[in-house]
Amino acid sequence: MDLQERVRLKKADRNELYTETPPFPTTNFLLELSNACNHACLFCAHQKMKRKVGKMSGEMVESVLRQAYDLGAREVGMYATGEPFLVPELPEYIRLAKDMGYTYVYLTSNGSLAGADPGGGGRGGGQREVLRQRAGAEAVRVHPRSGRF
Repeated sequence: MDLQERVRLKKADRNELYTETPPFPTTNFLLELSNACNHACLFCAHQKMKRKVGKMSGEMVESVLRQAYDLGAREVGMYATGEPFLVPELPEYIRLAKDMGYTYVYLTSNGSLAGADPGGGGRGGGQREVLRQRAGAEAVRVHPRSGRF
């Protein structure tokens, strides 16, 4: 989505946006692999979540990735209200997205389970960067080749 499209959506009639068929983000979307989290950050809405804790099935992840790609998405963030590193299949899902042709795969994490090498042979599975967020701190980028912040 380019800047002009973002401005158009900001100025759009909200009734057009809040419908059963809202406009699909054309290049980027977030995929909530799980809504489970191992932290209780004060700034996070996770604490107020009423949904049952669970995770997406592998079949659902593949289906959503494929449908979004077919609709034009080329970037996917694998996070929302949960901690992505709690999902054992995370490296497999990252590879699946890359194999489908996604050009940018990223996630946001509290960082507690990322390990020293989030983009290499560790739990990360090859995403280009991890945004690490802690309570009361700015988000920092973990550079996978060096493991440094």
